[in-house]
Amino acid sequence: MILFFTIITVLYLLLILWLTFGFDKIKTFKIEDIEAKTKFSVIIPFRNEAENLPELLASIERLNYPKSLFEIIFVDDVSRDASLEIIKNSIDIVSKKKEITPTNIQVIKNNRISNSPKKDAITTAIKIAKHDWIVTTDADCALPTLWLD
Repeated sequence: MILFFTIITVLYLLLILWLTFGFDKIKTFKIEDIEAKTKFSVIIPFRNEAENLPELLASIERLNYPKSLFEIIFVDDVSRDASLEIIKNSIDIVSKKKEITPTNIQVIKNNRISNSPKKDAITTAIKIAKHDWIVTTDADCALPTLWLD
């Protein structure tokens, strides 16, 4: 019985050594800086997100992706707080910097046709989206800098 466990232990250790040396032979992955060319429509449904929108809007400005290759469509689902004013003020500020033109960012009203407001908001925005690639996020999120990469 002891011989059996000794053989199993030795085989196990040999397997671990073999795998360790095998993993050392794998080449390290190197990130290539590929030119961005994919165009995105970013859809962001919101309702009463005034306290979260400043962080989201700041993260949109920090996106490391050519501003000309994406549009942002905010879909208002009957907000009763200052959400619309916050977005419009941000659009004014950003358009003065000439980073994102007003045609790349817009706010539309949700067209409710079902019991799922978020699904309706995304469907409404897809109908006017300029680009084939659609990504969505919530208004209470902050986008990572390389999100669209």
